[in-house]
Amino acid sequence: MPSNASLAKDLEKRFKQYAPEKNRDKIGHVLEVFKEKKNIDYRTVVNLVMALSSPSILGKAGQEKQIENTTPSFRNTRMEEATGVIG
Repeated sequence: MPSNASLAKDLEKRFKQYAPEKNRDKIGHVLEVFKEKKNIDYRTVVNLVMALSSPSILGKAGQEKQIENTTPSFRNTRMEEATGVIG
């Protein structure tokens, strides 16, 4: 199984370049938290990165809802600071 670092690097290559400029830092923070914590589900990270890279798919409200619906262990980290949503 690939490490969190290699999975994060892959997600960064696939999504970060297409994200709006204002969300690129948020994506970077999400991936940093994922690298640091071992108990975060990969699918949760993928969904967050996709929501941040393509806001038109979910819209701003959908994007915030996606962030709020993350698992508590993920939300209680620096994720709140990184995404700007405190839930």
